[in-house]
Amino acid sequence: MTRAEPTQGSSAGDAAGFEREISHLDTLIHQPKRLSILAALEPRGESNFALLRRITGVTEGNLSTHLLRLEEAGLVRLQKRFVNRKPETTATLTEEGRSAITEYLSQTESVLTRWKRRRDRTSQ
Repeated sequence: MTRAEPTQGSSAGDAAGFEREISHLDTLIHQPKRLSILAALEPRGESNFALLRRITGVTEGNLSTHLLRLEEAGLVRLQKRFVNRKPETTATLTEEGRSAITEYLSQTESVLTRWKRRRDRTSQ
């Protein structure tokens, strides 16, 4: 996950740089359901499965699938245990996950800033 560097120069160069920057957005995080999961986890650090379902509105099956994807990438850690004889899954945001969110937000902010500048230039 490397941040695309802005390019200088002509509008053709700007367009190419903009397109390159968009193509470098982290698609693992950019996927809307996973983004909502990470957004729910980020301020808390961890959350149980039921709370994540309520916050994100994702079905059990989809939430499980997306959490596994995030775990495989090292962005979250899943812990399964029994509480009052009932299974409970807790997702914890890892340091790598926090770093990935920070990088993703920086990339997204850069893309949106560049997009706004392009729109402002074309509307003049």
